[in-house]
Amino acid sequence: MEPTLPPLSSTGTGTNLRLGGIQLPFLRVGFVILSLATVIFFSMGMPLSYQNYVSSIHPDTLAALQQLGLSTAFYATYQVALVVLLAIAFGIAGLIIAWNKSDDWLALLVAFTLIGQGANAFDPLARMGRVPGFQIPVHFVVSMVLIGLPLSCYLFPDGKIQKRWMLYVAGFWLVWLMVSVFWQSFPINIFNRGGNATLIYLLSLLAVLSTGIYAQVYRYRNTSSSIKREQLKWIVFGIAVGIFTGVGVNLFLTFFELLNPSAGTYLIVDMATQTLSVVAQFIVPVAVVFSILKYRLYDIELVINRSIIYGLLTVVLAAVFGILLFGLQRVYRAITHQTNPPTIAVVISTIAVSSIFQPTRKGLRRFVNRRIYGMDVDFEEIERRNEKMEQVAHLPSHAVTNVGGYKNLELIARGGMGEVYKADHPSLNRAVAIKVLSTFFKDDPAFNKRFTREAKTMAQLRHPNIITIHDFGDQDGLPYIVMEYLTGDTLSQILAKRERLSLDESLPLLQDLASALDYAHGQGVIHRDIKPSNVIIEPITTLTAGRTQRAILMDFGIARFITENTVLTGSGDVLGTADYISPEQIYGITELDSRTDQYSFAVMTYQLLTGKKPFERNNTWAMIRSHLEESPPDPRIHISMPDSTAEAILKALAKKPEHRFSSVGEFVAELSKAS
Repeated sequence: MEPTLPPLSSTGTGTNLRLGGIQLPFLRVGFVILSLATVIFFSMGMPLSYQNYVSSIHPDTLAALQQLGLSTAFYATYQVALVVLLAIAFGIAGLIIAWNKSDDWLALLVAFTLIGQGANAFDPLARMGRVPGFQIPVHFVVSMVLIGLPLSCYLFPDGKIQKRWMLYVAGFWLVWLMVSVFWQSFPINIFNRGGNATLIYLLSLLAVLSTGIYAQVYRYRNTSSSIKREQLKWIVFGIAVGIFTGVGVNLFLTFFELLNPSAGTYLIVDMATQTLSVVAQFIVPVAVVFSILKYRLYDIELVINRSIIYGLLTVVLAAVFGILLFGLQRVYRAITHQTNPPTIAVVISTIAVSSIFQPTRKGLRRFVNRRIYGMDVDFEEIERRNEKMEQVAHLPSHAVTNVGGYKNLELIARGGMGEVYKADHPSLNRAVAIKVLSTFFKDDPAFNKRFTREAKTMAQLRHPNIITIHDFGDQDGLPYIVMEYLTGDTLSQILAKRERLSLDESLPLLQDLASALDYAHGQGVIHRDIKPSNVIIEPITTLTAGRTQRAILMDFGIARFITENTVLTGSGDVLGTADYISPEQIYGITELDSRTDQYSFAVMTYQLLTGKKPFERNNTWAMIRSHLEESPPDPRIHISMPDSTAEAILKALAKKPEHRFSSVGEFVAELSKAS
């Protein structure tokens, strides 16, 4: 393997891309001059481009325009508008990067390359370069854009050249460009288009860009930094969109011609696909901006997933539509011997495609998640479930006066599944808590099943740190659970007030919960939804070994028995909360054991001690991918803690269960060694 070259950084730090001193103003002035020159030459070339569209319009296009009642001026204006829109999109992206990273030399290089590529994508600059007196300055600006393309790929995101041969390629490309700028009669001048010269230029540019794409892929495969990987994914995604859009549009038009459409119809479709192609190209500068500015980096996982799913969906539906339309046309022509098929063929094909849209989308989503991402989980179903529960939590309360004969009902809490009431036991002189399923879920079998499961599971467990179940029943079609009444706040409420707890404060609570979980695991029960909102901290009224409070574990709604054979994952109704879910649950592994609770418990412990969850993402998909692929950040980056404590947390957060502790109790015991 070739050694990695030292970074091209003026600071010599290896990762610092910022410039200071006299270098910074020179860099900024150079960026401004080149960018302004690009915009000015592009603007001057626009009228030339417009005149070219008017004067060199193809006879077939002209006939189609006349058939549609459109003028050549309209067509030329439309084409120029697409060019301007694309240039504006790339230009805005470049300016955003330059504004936010004006002291970063690599960011300014990428920003100028974006501005230049937007202007150089079509022919205004090329036409301006043929105007006498402007050849050298225009060609110089274009050459700077063309050298910026591979250099940006070679250097991004850390300013390092990964392979020595990339320097040779960049050097050779720069020399060729400069010779072409200042030696116009050079036999293989890049800017002398026409005949073989154009082919040589296109092949050379393709070869150079291919090395840039290789550089990005190589860097992605060899970097250990999760942030750099996400940055590179955005870049590669943007490049892929640009390539596949161009290829897809040309393939579509090729197959569309086989249907023998009229000239007017073909022109309309051609203009529509050009518009879609240009709009799709907007993704390229957007992807670069997100990558450079590190904005919503982890959303790329969701973007790629959706792109694969809807890309496949488009191909499948287009194939079905084309086959049906072609078949109906052939049948119609065979029967009537007429060449123009009726509109009904298009209508039938459209109806057929519409009817299979949803089942095809769902099937492809499951296929992609399973076969490509290795996940047996429907994260969209999780989001829908969470949205439902959030909606229920904010619904107006319904006055409940009678539940199973319990008296004096008083609403004390609302949650995602229903309401909790404080009530008096009808025969015993004590208060109880009654959890009633919301009417919103009355006819939802998944939530009814979850509610029933919670009651039956908790009824079998007897432990001082697990909430006690007294009764279970049904009132007017709504199931309810009668539990011991506890005072105090949930751990999530405490964290909302205090952000985090010290290790000394946390250990007694963690020991309570570890004892409860080890007991449950010993009874063959896995909780599968360990999180702060499922833990209540109750004050202790009698002094017990210096303790003033105890932790109580609640909500066994998605618990399962280790010996259970039913496959419960994948439907979305029995999966844990995405912030705390274990990797094996995401993979859909049915043979879970106590270590899946240990992982979620470790996430909660991390949050309890640092005030931060190990992974904090903007959407469920990004969170799930983080649990599967990313190493959790060392908790010591947030607060100071003993090394043994941090190492214990990271071990309990291992991706593979066999790399974790044998029990939750063992994990907490390791945490206790530092106290």
